[in-house]
Amino acid sequence: MTLNVSISANDLVLGNTKTRFSFHFKSGRYDLHSIHGALYNLLISINIYDKYHEQKSKNGKDPVQSIIRGKNCKKALKNLILFTPVRNTNSKTSKSRQNVNDMNQDIDIRDIKDAIGLGKQVVIPLKFISTEIEGTIHADLIIKLYEPSEEPNDIFLLKCRIKSWDNFGTPPRLHSISCLLGDNTTEWYVTDEYRPLSTNITFFRNGYQSWSTPELLDFDMKAKITPTSVGRINMQNQDKTIKSRYCSEMISAITDVQSLKSIIIGFTTNSRQFNRILMDRLDFKSKFQFLIALSQFDKEPINIIKQDTLESEELYIQFSPPRQGHLSMRNWARITGIQMDSRTLNLTSKQSLIDETNKVLSGWCSWYYYYVDIDQTEMVKNIDFLAEHDEFPIDIIQLDDGYQTTVGDFTSINEKFPKGMKWLVDKIHKNGFIAGLWIAPFFATSKSKLFKEHEDWFLRDKRGKLIKVTFNWGSFLYALDLTKDEVITHIKNLINTIVNIWGFDFIKIDFIYAPEAINAVYQEIGVTRAAALRRGVQAIRDVMNDKILLGCGAPLGPCIGLVDVMRIGTDTAAKWRTGGPLGDWARKYINIDIPALKPALLDTVNRSFMHNFLWINDPDCCVVRENKSSLTLDEIQLQLTIFGLSGGQVFFSDDLSLLPEDRLYYMNLIIPPFRQGAQTLDLLRHNPPRYFGLFAQTAIGSRVLLSVINWYKYQEKETFTIQEILSDLGVSDVNAHKFLIFDYWKGDEFKILNEYNLDERVHLYVIRGHSCKYLSIIPITEESRKSPIFLSSTLHITQGCKEVKKYEFDEKTLILRIEFDMPGMRSGDIYLLTPSELKMKEGFPTGTEVFDTDFGNYLVIPIDLPKHNEISLMFEKSD
Repeated sequence: MTLNVSISANDLVLGNTKTRFSFHFKSGRYDLHSIHGALYNLLISINIYDKYHEQKSKNGKDPVQSIIRGKNCKKALKNLILFTPVRNTNSKTSKSRQNVNDMNQDIDIRDIKDAIGLGKQVVIPLKFISTEIEGTIHADLIIKLYEPSEEPNDIFLLKCRIKSWDNFGTPPRLHSISCLLGDNTTEWYVTDEYRPLSTNITFFRNGYQSWSTPELLDFDMKAKITPTSVGRINMQNQDKTIKSRYCSEMISAITDVQSLKSIIIGFTTNSRQFNRILMDRLDFKSKFQFLIALSQFDKEPINIIKQDTLESEELYIQFSPPRQGHLSMRNWARITGIQMDSRTLNLTSKQSLIDETNKVLSGWCSWYYYYVDIDQTEMVKNIDFLAEHDEFPIDIIQLDDGYQTTVGDFTSINEKFPKGMKWLVDKIHKNGFIAGLWIAPFFATSKSKLFKEHEDWFLRDKRGKLIKVTFNWGSFLYALDLTKDEVITHIKNLINTIVNIWGFDFIKIDFIYAPEAINAVYQEIGVTRAAALRRGVQAIRDVMNDKILLGCGAPLGPCIGLVDVMRIGTDTAAKWRTGGPLGDWARKYINIDIPALKPALLDTVNRSFMHNFLWINDPDCCVVRENKSSLTLDEIQLQLTIFGLSGGQVFFSDDLSLLPEDRLYYMNLIIPPFRQGAQTLDLLRHNPPRYFGLFAQTAIGSRVLLSVINWYKYQEKETFTIQEILSDLGVSDVNAHKFLIFDYWKGDEFKILNEYNLDERVHLYVIRGHSCKYLSIIPITEESRKSPIFLSSTLHITQGCKEVKKYEFDEKTLILRIEFDMPGMRSGDIYLLTPSELKMKEGFPTGTEVFDTDFGNYLVIPIDLPKHNEISLMFEKSD
């Protein structure tokens, strides 16, 4: 399957029999083809936003030139002037366009070898010309394809780099560069003969920042815009130049509902520009009305943008097989992590605390119980509780908002902390914990000393008016200009105080979307909003060195490679839904999530594909208390299941001294976190998704851990086959045709649902509202039936996958040796299934129960750790 390049008078083709990129010199368009689908008739465009678009051109034509086909596409792009590759036709509008065939000798072809794999790169020099205004832009189109490997490498990577321009009277304002533009001639083929129908597609929408909604949109839905300007600064990209039905930030997936094949469109670099995918529905002839993937330059004049940044970010396109789109999104995240030097993908070269321990950390945070009412006494009380109860192996203790005199003055400590921050850090460290602190470093209130003394540091619009970036703490907030050197110095000094003088090891930076207001005028011209944000976060990282950095309220792309942990959803709360139906309405119609458990969990499963590749996902804090809470037991168990399977950071936020024993037990279930992380199996099929699970291969053998979720108030039912689940997980090498299913949250002792064939339907007839069925699906072979089978464990939410280090059965001596590896103290049960002829003999802890069932002997064995860290269970065969 070696990649080849062929060039003719009309076309350049890069690829092999499975994956192919074709560029057509005469039309200036290109095609993408793979064994799982194809897109035909795509354009590259350099998009100008200038005074020209505000008036009719000299010939009176629509500002969107004739190269674009389709009324809806022209309408969407009416505020832009598109420069597209030159073409050679007989039409009057193209006589001035130069044939690019004479540039073939300048095409650069080279072999590449990088962290993604082996492949080829082709650089095609092109001229970009508009039919509406004078001027020429010279740019390179850069295409990369990779050879087949163990990882899915049937991907297309494209980038456009502007080299020069000429014949413009006034330097044009660059809105964006698009390496993918589809109009009414663009066709999507799922197979050589089948194209998706207009009503049979879904569009995955990724939100702008941590709290912005990620969700699956169907034919009847539309990406909603937050109605207020302050709300848009908070939650959205804010650029309204292009009108579209669907929009997504950084990554999207378009799925054909009939075939369940998807196109994954995303950007693998995100440090210089914000990147977007916008689309209208297919028309009734199954052609795109409008599709564009672009890198934003925020309408800066092209002549003031630094030359080394005059290129689009790298665009990723992949066609996925049926039911595999979510796996392709994980592959996008993997490659993006490689391209942006993610701190979680470089464990050997980085020095962060997460990497040194090669684990995801857990912690306690003050926010969701105390909010701004936290004080020194309450902090000390919870520190002492954790120090005295080593059965809860928490790593981090983090002080949240409420310690500072006002927002903006984070080194000015209020009277509630009379001994100061250094004393508190020393207290945390002496008890063996990592010390964490919350700050919102990029904005301030007008009451702050920072604002009063340095008002000139804050962002203003073109009229010179200060920009209100949000309303909180009873007042408007104003954002710092991150392109000012003195602001960067201030931020570095702040972090230096927190890390090097006070001694904190972990910082949560919050509300960092604030400096990205689209109407802001930065001091340094030619800097995009994304680049300004990255400059600010980079300043923090430079001072923190090996300390742990958590991003929150953060535009996602520019933070990759700088943060260790990222909040990937809205704030939680000790309630299922704030405002009841009003909360659901706000999420659906105005793109605002009011803090509550349901939207936080939805965001966790919808962004699960980012975990371990871009950063460690932070699903927000886990709340298990009974007081100051309206959460039901079902809702808490659902929360524990999703948090435990997610693999992300686990923080708790209750007054620990008030938790009863059963709630403390729930805390222990999900610590330490199980880093592998689950996948959302129907991410591109259902809204909200119902299946969240993983395939684990550990000491207890291989198995599927699967949560089947009911988000609704009333009970639901669900059905699936194990073959479907394995396919969704991308697992094809399970050497078994029979499977036992264990129901973890089932109320009685006997929790085996049944034994199932691979293609037999599993029926879950009752899933209570706001709950889940949490299943362990265990492969069974004739060989495995002869030995004790580990079914489950209540020592950890992963049912044995995390807590069991060694599991060995000696068929000669009939001794089963189990070794556990869990920090702290904990008690629970393990569940075994043994052949009927094996009877208990020696070594079984007191209280062990055995039940004779149709499947064999069902054992429930009580375990106390560390007392039973290693146990040897001797069996004997009955006569």
